[in-house]
Amino acid sequence: MQNDDGEVRGSLGGHDVDGDVLTYHLADGPAHGSVTLSGDGSYVYTPDADFAHIGGTDSFTVTVDDTTANAPHLHGLKGALASLGLAPKPVATATVDVSVTPVNKPPTLDIEVGKADAVTGAITVTVTASDPDDDPVTKTTSIPTRGTLIDNGNGTYTYIPESTPQPVDPIPAADPAPVDPDPGPVDNVTITVRDSAGASTTGTVGFTPLNAVTAVVNAGASPQHGLAFSPDGATAYVTNQSDGTVTVIDTATNTVRTTINTGGEPTGIAVSPDGAAVYVASRGGSVSVIDTATGADKTLAVVGRGRQSGVAVSPDGSTVYVVNSAERTLSVIDAATGNITADVMVGDEPVGVAVTRNGRTVYVTNGNSGTVSVIDAATNTVTATIPADRAHGIALDPTGTVAYVTNNSSSGTVSVIDLATGTVIAAVPVGGSPVGVSVSADGKTAYVANRGSDTVSVIDTATKAVTATIKVSADLDNVAVSPDGTTVFATNGATVSVISHSSSAIKSPVIAAHYDQRPDGTIVFRVRVTDLGSGSGPITFTATTPKNGKLVDNGEGTYTFTPDALLSQTGGSGTITFTATNTTSGRSTTNALPFTLQGATPANGVIANLELGRRRTIGVTFSPDGNTAYVVNDNSPEGPTLSVIDVRTNAVKNSVSLLQYTNGEITSGEDAYAIAVSPDGSKIYITDYGYQDVKVVARGRDAVRGPDVALFSWQKAGQSARPTRTEANWKPGKTVLVLDTTTNTVTSTITVGSSPNAVAFSPDGMTAYVTNRDSRTVSVIDTGTSTVVSTIELAGQPTGVVINSDGTKAYVTNSGSGTVSVIDTTSKAVTKSITVGTDVRGVALSPDGATLYVASNNVKKGWFSSKNEGVLSIVDAATGVTTKTIPVGPAPKGVTVSPGGSTIYVSDTTNNVSVIDTVGKTVKATMTVGFGSIESMAASPDGTVLYITKDGWNSRMSVVATGVKKGDL
Repeated sequence: MQNDDGEVRGSLGGHDVDGDVLTYHLADGPAHGSVTLSGDGSYVYTPDADFAHIGGTDSFTVTVDDTTANAPHLHGLKGALASLGLAPKPVATATVDVSVTPVNKPPTLDIEVGKADAVTGAITVTVTASDPDDDPVTKTTSIPTRGTLIDNGNGTYTYIPESTPQPVDPIPAADPAPVDPDPGPVDNVTITVRDSAGASTTGTVGFTPLNAVTAVVNAGASPQHGLAFSPDGATAYVTNQSDGTVTVIDTATNTVRTTINTGGEPTGIAVSPDGAAVYVASRGGSVSVIDTATGADKTLAVVGRGRQSGVAVSPDGSTVYVVNSAERTLSVIDAATGNITADVMVGDEPVGVAVTRNGRTVYVTNGNSGTVSVIDAATNTVTATIPADRAHGIALDPTGTVAYVTNNSSSGTVSVIDLATGTVIAAVPVGGSPVGVSVSADGKTAYVANRGSDTVSVIDTATKAVTATIKVSADLDNVAVSPDGTTVFATNGATVSVISHSSSAIKSPVIAAHYDQRPDGTIVFRVRVTDLGSGSGPITFTATTPKNGKLVDNGEGTYTFTPDALLSQTGGSGTITFTATNTTSGRSTTNALPFTLQGATPANGVIANLELGRRRTIGVTFSPDGNTAYVVNDNSPEGPTLSVIDVRTNAVKNSVSLLQYTNGEITSGEDAYAIAVSPDGSKIYITDYGYQDVKVVARGRDAVRGPDVALFSWQKAGQSARPTRTEANWKPGKTVLVLDTTTNTVTSTITVGSSPNAVAFSPDGMTAYVTNRDSRTVSVIDTGTSTVVSTIELAGQPTGVVINSDGTKAYVTNSGSGTVSVIDTTSKAVTKSITVGTDVRGVALSPDGATLYVASNNVKKGWFSSKNEGVLSIVDAATGVTTKTIPVGPAPKGVTVSPGGSTIYVSDTTNNVSVIDTVGKTVKATMTVGFGSIESMAASPDGTVLYITKDGWNSRMSVVATGVKKGDL
């Protein structure tokens, strides 16, 4: 067994018939590596690095003897030694061959991310790649969706996040260009390095753009009014008015840590400067305090009659301020005792409250009054009133010299107030109905929650202009920025939107993947993580399962893919995607590894011969998805059958009898012939061509009719199996059998003309065309009603039929007359007759419908004579002009075009198939296919195989590899 490094382990398998202990010696070492022998006869062969990379066969020589070296003792060596047929002797020598499958080690990839530029948010990523086998490597990156990635050409990349600068419009008609959070909060960029042998290593860097919603936390019941961070920023607290709780959020993981029941209808909230206490105001008039260490909640004080809103705490933590909207007061509470030390009268409908960092001044917004009350904290008296229309939320800059007040109106502005002069120095247009406001700790940015437009406006405090507008969820109420200024929380309904203010880059695991194909046709994929990324693991792996086979997870990052029987012969290519996830950080990386499976059968080689019909296999076709093939068989004496075949395994899934009876008499299906599947794969049409009506005279009893009675007859019970005299007449069939592919049963029969020969569906599947040889007509069938809606008369005996890709024309070959009739499918009339050869049968169209391929036979001595001259005519479908004739085998019958249109296959009566290149218009190969003349052919939809049916007793249907590799595995 070979491991990932090319190391091969095996056993010499020595055995002594006397039970003596054997000793192994290395007589001659390998040329391209080293070998270690163990006392039990096992060995470890380690190839040199170069030899492991190219693979091949190396050998070494060993001797073995027993411990006594007693000459009369005989030694029987099994395994590698016994296979040499050595004569018994106390010492044996053998050469051991070691086969090394080429080992291609994946390239290494190291990704280093820098810090974001404070102004632009740009991040530099350094990528270092190399290959252990010194193979040349290429680097590729995915395209970011929320920024720009620039390749600097020196192994570094620069990621520049998108930004949305907004103009200041005095009267904005609407929100300025909100940023849509889709396609995701984190902009993942995948970096892949691939070596020339196909191995690859992939890493992912997740960039968090400026002002992007990076998470949404389900918090509690809406509405949510209060929002505050702990001083260290590790925790956020949200009040849930409807269910009387406070949600505690872990800001590192953006998950709910716990929920505390406070009762009442909690609204405002504030955290003490030391983070030990959280103060919550309830609309019922109470103020409670939460011990952050234990989560215990208790009532601190009872204030006012109700409708409490804003809460603030003095910088020293000694005083709590609570706004009482109904009473137009501000309650001043001693945090230690819960005593109310003052109730300060303010304006009408007070809402927000803020305290300067020095604790000397308190500001309260009054919505109905349209003012801001300025309160001296030492005397608890109002010292000034500042006008501010519909004043609602308030936040102070770190210096305490500027206040930002939201004006809760449809026009939507933020008043910037110089607190030294008590004047509004700017009115910044934002979104509709702004409510909450928060200023970053450095004072450079203000964030505004706009309830009317469900957006958060980002204001540059230096320019007093909106630099970005962020779209969030509905019912927006409040906003707060973390102490470090990197994250913004916004409450909306029952959720909290998490917004990243600064750019950052997070590494995901770096995952390497490669594969090798074993001699048994299986592929072993190997996956390993070379860098855990952000976090410490552990790592979990997942893999997509390739089509047409079975993937087994062997554990420890290895997977074995066993292809289906057909794929193992044709070969193919595809992509398998591995995902490595760091379970600690939750970050993951996917590596989409292209791979190629080498098939065991060469082009034009027979993969399998399937025994289906006793006398002959006839019509053949594939389902649209290519997974199923349908073959019509002449199975005398039981009667015709339809074989349903799993293409991937070449196994017969079902066998359907095609004989139809009425009152015990056979009425249809006696000579089932041509077959076609509807474009949607739901229906099968099979023509009932005709038969010999035979009267068998035997001991006074009449036997039933049957074709070619000299060879067989279909018998009723009690009739003789050995007729003494026969009388036969040709009886043409006049029906088409309709089968349901879901149930594999005949659901109806359709009466058409005499001797229906071929059938084809229109591209939309609504119409089928049937050529009737003896009546010289084409029946047009409405497939929805299973009725003939038109009968088109022809001059010759129609055989083959094909419809162009847009369904506007049908081309019908006429045997004997050497013509092709062109039918307009709208008017149901023959519009042109194209003369081709002397006796035409098979016909096919190029995929684009521009070229007709028609097989004709220049009869010299009977249709089936090898002296006949077969020709494939290449005809311009538009003009009807033959542009080229190509000699093929005698009496050509079947014509099939590969799905891509590059190859034409023409069958003849000598069991040969001519393989023609459509570009060079020459026969590039001729393949001989088994015993019996070829009846029909069909190419699989993916072009990888041909199914070829044949005439003759116990004949088989051949599955032939075209040389096209299966894609999209």
